[in-house]
Amino acid sequence: MKKSIKIEYKNHAIIESELRAINGKKGSHTFYLSHQIDRIAAEAEEKIAALSIAKKHRAGATYVAQSGEELPSAYKYGAATTTVTIARTSGGWYITDIRASTLYPRSKPARSLHITQEQDAIAIAAIRNGYKII
Repeated sequence: MKKSIKIEYKNHAIIESELRAINGKKGSHTFYLSHQIDRIAAEAEEKIAALSIAKKHRAGATYVAQSGEELPSAYKYGAATTTVTIARTSGGWYITDIRASTLYPRSKPARSLHITQEQDAIAIAAIRNGYKII
């Protein structure tokens, strides 16, 4: 990918063309529709909101999501998947990287939220407000 793409409806054709460029003809375990990326952004927003981080402090967070579901042990080889990295800015979520990846049997697709040190401090302060030390 050359530049970031904002995750919004008006960019759905661009997002899908980028996904097609990475996936080729593969489709069963990959991200291939823009609404799948919309769901990833919503999932990332829910996770960062669950940490009690206000919207004005969410910029700088990134979320990495691998497509597919856990493969049963009956699979002999790994399945082709897509890994998408999105970044939160003050204007919303942007796709910063799309790459092909592999998911192996008995492993779950990777999903991870990465936050800044300032966001970590806000989340820890919110947790500490919920209890008292005796």
